[in-house]
Amino acid sequence: MKNIYSTLFLVISLGFNINIQSQNLDADKCGFNLLSEEQKKSIVSTTNWGYGYSDLETDLGIWEQHALVDTSFIGYSELGRKLYVLNIKDESIVEEEFRVSIHARTHPNEVQGWYATNEMINILLSETVLAQRLLSKVVFSVIPMINPDGVELHKARENANGVDIESNWGTAMPEAEVEALKSFFTEKMESDLPIDVMLNMHSAYACKRYFVYHHENGTSYSYTSDEKRFIKSIQNYFEEGIEDWDYYVSWSNGTPTRYPESWFWRKYSDEVMALTYEDMNCSSAGDYEKTAFALLSGIADYFELEMLGLDYSPAISSSLNIYPNPASQSSSIHISAHTYRDVEYRIQLISTGGRIIDIPISQTSKSGSVIEFRASNLPKGLYMVKYSSEEITMLGRLLIN
Repeated sequence: MKNIYSTLFLVISLGFNINIQSQNLDADKCGFNLLSEEQKKSIVSTTNWGYGYSDLETDLGIWEQHALVDTSFIGYSELGRKLYVLNIKDESIVEEEFRVSIHARTHPNEVQGWYATNEMINILLSETVLAQRLLSKVVFSVIPMINPDGVELHKARENANGVDIESNWGTAMPEAEVEALKSFFTEKMESDLPIDVMLNMHSAYACKRYFVYHHENGTSYSYTSDEKRFIKSIQNYFEEGIEDWDYYVSWSNGTPTRYPESWFWRKYSDEVMALTYEDMNCSSAGDYEKTAFALLSGIADYFELEMLGLDYSPAISSSLNIYPNPASQSSSIHISAHTYRDVEYRIQLISTGGRIIDIPISQTSKSGSVIEFRASNLPKGLYMVKYSSEEITMLGRLLIN
């Protein structure tokens, strides 16, 4: 999957090193897309930026089979598409202490923010030490695609009405997507487990990974102290990849009204750490597993969950490859698991109806070994591929048509 991402961004992106410092209220925190209009049209007509609404619905069919996942929707887009949410929690935990809310694809062309979010989902469902420790205290609410109309209509930054919903939060009559997200946030803030951290996942043409830091002139001194601690907690796990807290300083002229972070600050002050994260939107994009690992590990440290000193390498250096995919019933299907060291493992296929099929494995435990089997005895449909060992569980999908 990582190779697919890298190839896609080599095709669709150009790298620009832009020094972003001390931004005013009117600055565009994502930078500017310098591709020509002709290039943009060519890209979206063939790739939909690499991940569309149908891809999301397919993934939802896989995620909702996991015991830790409850899927629902928070409302509808302007054109009536469901705005899905994954609630990831350990039902065996009687009382959680924190909630993290994450949403992506506000700007459809900033798909890199979604890929980092997707890897966070993968890690949370991986049953590693990091995942178990986080889910022992934290509930994650993840909205993978808040602007599905824009994704499907090939609008780089707008929804179906041509509105940039990222800056639509201060209007008297917000767009349907904003209204749904506001209602969702309000419901959670009024619940027994309110939101403690809100991450707004984007990507920037500055070709850097960074957080949009809010100056004390627009927040408070105590909040900026928490911001610095939060960003540093995450940066500790990816020092060479995530910029320092002062790379992008916003709100130095006061608090704006038009952003989701502004909404949180004006209603809840320092109760919520609400920040925009900007991934890379250029040819250097990648390392989504490592980014997701840093984000989740930093969140664990921010909540003082005593994560320091644990070995997280299985969560960031393992991958599951399935090909061809989609496959036909006449195909020979190949599955290979690349792990940080050689381990004993098993591979199972799980149908949407819950049927479990064990895949025979020869006497080998080598990382990267290829398991091959025929699909002739498998009914057509969508399957979850489950790789499991004593240390890690990885999930993939296989479509047989």
